[in-house]
Amino acid sequence: MSIARLVVEVWEGGVSTRQQRGMAARAVLDYLAGYPGLTWQERWDASPVGQGLEHVNDLECRRSPSIKLSTGLRALICLRVIEPSLVVFRRHHMSSFATMFIAAQGDPLLDDFVKQVEVHQHSYAHRTEALYDLCVLLASQGVALSDVTAPALLHFAQENRRAWALVNPGNKAGNRLRGQGVWHVLHAAGHLPPTVPPTMRAALMRGQKSVEELVDHYPIRNRAVRGLLIEYFTRRRADTDYGTLKNLVLHLAHHFWEKIERISPDQADLRISPETYDAWRKMIAVKDNGAPRAGADGLVISIRSFYYAALPGASGTPTPDSARRRVPGHHLRRMDRVRGALRSSQGRARFLRPPVRHPLPARARLRPVPDAARQPQDAAPPRGTGRRPPRPPSTLRSRGLDR
Repeated sequence: MSIARLVVEVWEGGVSTRQQRGMAARAVLDYLAGYPGLTWQERWDASPVGQGLEHVNDLECRRSPSIKLSTGLRALICLRVIEPSLVVFRRHHMSSFATMFIAAQGDPLLDDFVKQVEVHQHSYAHRTEALYDLCVLLASQGVALSDVTAPALLHFAQENRRAWALVNPGNKAGNRLRGQGVWHVLHAAGHLPPTVPPTMRAALMRGQKSVEELVDHYPIRNRAVRGLLIEYFTRRRADTDYGTLKNLVLHLAHHFWEKIERISPDQADLRISPETYDAWRKMIAVKDNGAPRAGADGLVISIRSFYYAALPGASGTPTPDSARRRVPGHHLRRMDRVRGALRSSQGRARFLRPPVRHPLPARARLRPVPDAARQPQDAAPPRGTGRRPPRPPSTLRSRGLDR
């Protein structure tokens, strides 16, 4: 039986509705046949519609303007002929997708999930969204409900945000965590392990990470430098807050050493050549998103402090092999280029001013209180204090307007 014929017979409906659905599916398959690939999935991935660049209803391959190709695309997805990305789902609005997908699967576990959603305490809109999100997850990841795990749901929520950012940039609806209703129902039904938090937001907010986890977030190939960074961050964690520590790890692990290894993959220690350092300075002049960096003074100061701490005889406990990582003098001299920023008063104030952990209240920043107001309340005020000054003569009296 052909795929177009299967599209007609799987779902019930009127004769004209079923025929139009089959014609739309056949038109989509004819469109995909023009792209290279041995399977329909390979041809789908090579097409602009499969890449999320075009809408399927904008194609010129449909025989009649009354036929919407999105109905044929919906049927092909429900039959798992193709596996679309979340960008395709965000670009195409498919009505009754969850109902058709569940009917085409014939999965008893999926049917039980539908019954559990119907009796859940969520509103009708949230129950409908939970069914739709689960069907989109199963169709986009190519799995069954028995294979859905907590990491799969978290991956779906994060990838859905990226898809919204590509299709509708600037839309605040893309910041929502899709899949929360699915998480609630699966957790209440016992599908997720008991160690998993009851909500998706609780699973995302896991608290502070350890120093090793912060460093391992960035790919550092040199294990010796990784160990030195962990020892340095562990010592700095005692006198800094968590936000400052994360920013320090970002500076040293990501902006500094990860990019040094990107420039020089065979870098063995902290002895950096002048050519590598100049290439690194050019790289940090631009942010990761392509925007120009306003200033790299804070980044250079953090790296300079790290180098001084890694030297033998510096403040703190030196590492056993820190002598092997001694930095040449020309490197420190190059890193002293920050002196140019310190020549201005603003740069000196930013560099020498200690961080204010608890700013003063607004009342303490008022002007000094006059001496007259500092006198005790029982003391007699000076002559004339508290009296209203005499009214100056009116300048309109000569015009007869003194009213």
